[in-house]
Formats: sequence, C-alpha cells, structure tokens
Amino acid sequence: MVRFKNRYLLCAIDSENSSEADIYGLQSKDIMAAVRSSLAINFGELAVGQLMSSLAMKLWSPALGIFLIRSCRDHFRLAWGAITFVTEIKCAPQLGQVRMTVLHVGGTIRACQKSAEEHGRKLIFQERNNGHMKTKLESAVKSTKWEMDLMEI
Repeated sequence: MVRFKNRYLLCAIDSENSSEADIYGLQSKDIMAAVRSSLAINFGELAVGQLMSSLAMKLWSPALGIFLIRSCRDHFRLAWGAITFVTEIKCAPQLGQVRMTVLHVGGTIRACQKSAEEHGRKLIFQERNNGHMKTKLESAVKSTKWEMDLMEI
C-alpha cells in the first residue's frame, strides 16, 4: 500500500480596510471558497478536479491572520498560485482588498507549526519595537500554539 503524500501551506492573510473584528468574523469556509474560486478562474476546471479531493483547511487563526491548507504533493504549486491570486473574499466585502501570502511549505503539520510559532514571535517582536504591545496578541499566539498542539493527524 502506498502512502498518500501531502504538502501543507502555511499562509497569512492581510487586508487594507479591515479591523480586528472583521478578521475575527471571517470563517475558514469563506477562505476556502475564495481559494477554490481563484483556482477555477486562474487555472481552470482541470486544476479544480486535480486538487479538490486533497485541498482542505487544517487551521484558521484569526488572531494571527494565518491559516494552514493541506494539498496533494503533486499539485501543491497550483494551490500556492491560487492562494497568491486571491484579491477579495466575496463572503466578507467589508475586508476590501485582501492579500494572501504563503509563509511556509512543509511536508508535515509539525514543520508548519514551528514556522507558525516563529511568525507569531516576529509579530510580537514588531509590536514591542513599535511600542504598541497588545496582550491580546500574546494570548493569541499562546492559543494558536495550544490549538496546533491539540491537532494530531
């Protein structure tokens, strides 16, 4: 029996016109719908067929604005391209223009977890340097780490 190989894409979402409340109102299904429509528009129905069986969201942390998507190893570059080309989320027009970037690509959730923790540390360091340290951001990093520790696949 052959093992199904996956790639995990750790991504960040940024918005021009959003407040924290807008990001917290966003759900994982809204992000996945935007990625699927971007996949269909930019790469066609063949790409949708190749990826839909393996494309799944594994984590959404609105506090940090990061999410983790699983894709098959053979076609993860299509998923990466679709994520990069997302400019709006139709279910959340209050966000305005959005930008999604891939922060890390890994073969295991654990590797992406380490990268997510590093990203959280960088955000905290930037906030400390700006003098706008928020306890909410620190608690968000701790809760995201806790969520990822609970996730065993």
